[in-house]
Amino acid sequence: MNNEYKLSGESGKFWIVGFPIMLIAAPILSTVYALLDRYNPFVYLTFLGLIAMLLAYCFIFSIAMKVSKCRNSKAGEIGGLIIGIWTLYCSWVAFITILSEGKITPLNPGELWESIKSLGEHGWWSIGRRSSENVHGTFLYVIWIVEAIVLVAIGYITGAGSLGDEVFCERCQTWNKEVKSNSGDNLRVSSTKNPDIIKKAADEDMGHLSEAEYAESRENPHIEIIVKQCPRCKANTTIKANKIFYKEDKKGKLESKKEDFTPLYTLSKESFAKLEPRIKEMPGDLEFGDEK
Repeated sequence: MNNEYKLSGESGKFWIVGFPIMLIAAPILSTVYALLDRYNPFVYLTFLGLIAMLLAYCFIFSIAMKVSKCRNSKAGEIGGLIIGIWTLYCSWVAFITILSEGKITPLNPGELWESIKSLGEHGWWSIGRRSSENVHGTFLYVIWIVEAIVLVAIGYITGAGSLGDEVFCERCQTWNKEVKSNSGDNLRVSSTKNPDIIKKAADEDMGHLSEAEYAESRENPHIEIIVKQCPRCKANTTIKANKIFYKEDKKGKLESKKEDFTPLYTLSKESFAKLEPRIKEMPGDLEFGDEK
C-alpha cells in the first residue's frame, strides 16, 4: 500500500543559519541590481537584470534551506516574506546611494521614504532620446509598486516552495539523493506498453514498476520515476512519478513538459530491492530531453 511522504516540519537551524545567509545575500544582490539599474542605458537589460537577481535569490534561498536542514515550509514562508521586504529596502537604499553618488545614504526608513517621494516627483530617466521630460508621478509610482510586489512575492513564494519534493532522513540528519541509472538518468517506463502495471503501481504499491518495460527515446507520453534514498543508512527511500510529454516549439523541435502523476510516496526496502536493478540497468542510449 502506498503511503504519502511528509517532511517532519522541523525548522532545523533555519533561524540561526539559513535566515542570516539570506540577510547577507539580499544587500549584495540589491547593490548589483542597483548598479545595473543606474548605469545601464537599455531598459530591457534592466528587466533581464531583475530576472537574473530573482533567479539568484531563489537559488541562494534554496541552498540556505538545505544547509540549515529546514523541513518546515511555514518557517520558509515567514522567513521568505521578511527577506522579501528586507531585499526591497536594501534595493532602495543601494539605488539612492548610487544615484546620489554617495551624497545620500538613507538608512533610516523615514529618510528613505522622503528620498523616494522626491525621486518620484522629479524622476531620473526619460523614454526615448528626444524626450525632454523625465518619467515621474503616477506612472513611475505604478512601476515601483509592481516591482515591490514582485520582490516581496518572490520572497514569500520561494520560501514556501523551496522544499518542493525534497526528502530528509531524520535518523541520519541528511537530505536524500536521487538514485539514477548507470548512465545518470531517472528510470523511464512506457505508459502505452504498461497501462495495467502503472495503474496497479499508483493504486497499490509503486514497487510494481519493476515489472514495467522501459520507455523508448522521447516516447510521448511516458512516465519518469524519481527515487530518492538516504546516502548513509539506505533505509529512508521515497518514490514519485511524473508524466512526461512532448510538444513542438516554434522551430518544430520537440520540447519536453512535465506534470505530476503521483504524490511523493515512501518506498519499502522490498520494493526498492526489486526496482533498483531496473533503474541501474536502463539503457544509456535513450534520449528524453528536448530535441536539439
